[in-house]
Amino acid sequence: SRIIAHTLASTGIDACIMTLPHYGRRKSADKTKQLDFTKDFQVFIDSVRQSVMDVRRTARWLASREVVDDKRIGLCGTSLGGFIAALAAGVDAGFPRVALLLAGGDLAAVLSTEASEVRSIREELTEKGVTGKKLRELLEPIEPLSFADRMQNNTKLLMINGSIDKIVPPECARKLAEAVGINIYWFKTDHYGMVKYLLPALGKVSAHFS
Repeated sequence: SRIIAHTLASTGIDACIMTLPHYGRRKSADKTKQLDFTKDFQVFIDSVRQSVMDVRRTARWLASREVVDDKRIGLCGTSLGGFIAALAAGVDAGFPRVALLLAGGDLAAVLSTEASEVRSIREELTEKGVTGKKLRELLEPIEPLSFADRMQNNTKLLMINGSIDKIVPPECARKLAEAVGINIYWFKTDHYGMVKYLLPALGKVSAHFS
């Protein structure tokens, strides 16, 4: 997020970083109060809802500042932050430009892959019998695809994804792109390999918000 913000700022585009719940400074210093949303599904759902509310609050704070044009506030998110950005943009339909890196839709599919990053949640859900249709119903209120159609007319969306990503499978990215009616910029890489294409990816993000 700091690299993206610095890149935007260096091209004359002001950027504000919003840290997700349970990350960085938003993680409790008291280890007994630290929550890990990768190991507790309810914490995950609550964190997503909190994140969307925080995006809204950040946008309102920016809009209240005299130096900010409240009609030109965009939104950018990477990986989980990209799913949050997609959800927030769909719910409010108030961001004229949105950029998503390594994100998409169909959270149920993402949480059901064999990726180690979702293993704890996947195992918890399987143990509780929350799979398939039941999982999709549980995720519907925080599913970006549930609100994606609201971006069709009000939002110019940029999506950058890896064509061999196993954490956010390409089909999950395509579902969101198709729901909004856009094309994806693909790089032949996996989730973490995108760092090799950081410069061209950031170039597209800067051009999108310029």
